[in-house]
Amino acid sequence: MTERKIHEPVRAMSEHVLGRIGVHAGDEMCTPGLHLHLAPMLFDPDGHVSFGVLGMFLDLASTQPEGLSLDRPFVHGDLSVQRLARPRGQVLRIRGSAARVGRRTAVVEIELVDEHDVLVAYSTQHLVFFGSPLSRARAGRSEFQRAFMARFTGRCTLDAPLVDVLDVRPGPARAGARSWAMPITPGSRNGFGGLHGGAATALVDAAVAGALADAASAPARTVAASLRYLTPGMVGPFRADPTILGRDGDQATVRVAVVDEGSDDLLVILAEARAAIA
Repeated sequence: MTERKIHEPVRAMSEHVLGRIGVHAGDEMCTPGLHLHLAPMLFDPDGHVSFGVLGMFLDLASTQPEGLSLDRPFVHGDLSVQRLARPRGQVLRIRGSAARVGRRTAVVEIELVDEHDVLVAYSTQHLVFFGSPLSRARAGRSEFQRAFMARFTGRCTLDAPLVDVLDVRPGPARAGARSWAMPITPGSRNGFGGLHGGAATALVDAAVAGALADAASAPARTVAASLRYLTPGMVGPFRADPTILGRDGDQATVRVAVVDEGSDDLLVILAEARAAIA
């Protein structure tokens, strides 16, 4: 990988919504390490941190676990998010470890806890390495990391909930069921120009909650979701087609297929989610 390519993600993600949700790279006057300062716009009405916000922060947190040395570029193979509890504090910290690191892949575990040690979310993630090690371009990589992290000042500047900022909205009914849609914008592109995996969690969440609200005529909340990234979504807009697989009392399981409409409905993400119905 050339030095030019190492710097591309800094330019490609300079307008990314990650820089607006209150992520802080940490300094001597604040909590050390990468963390998230909570603000009212990051919460759902029931007091839980927005599922999409958790997904975006957990995606970013994949670079932080102990025992993981990222000397190669990587993409996510999959990402799971378990939304566990409402925070009592004002900051979410990362506790992470590498469950396995191989030549081509790694699996990491990440917990998000607040300053009262409330476990707010848990995630496992599968990382897929590609390209050559960056040892010959470490200076460029360090510059990339500094420029990337410098944007995380800990201030939430969202002027609306994340799903609205990402322009997630209901789409037309297909085969008797509604779909949900999201365009690709500078705020939702990853460093390679495609749909950011963390941003996709907001689309999946909206499709899950919306489909169950339609079917049950009651509010629903995504509790957990696993997203499998099948191929990059490069064109957009993206459509999420939910299918309710089953319901047991106030719990339901939903399958969500995310397709790239601009690439002839190419299936880019397959997700399964568990939701609670009010």
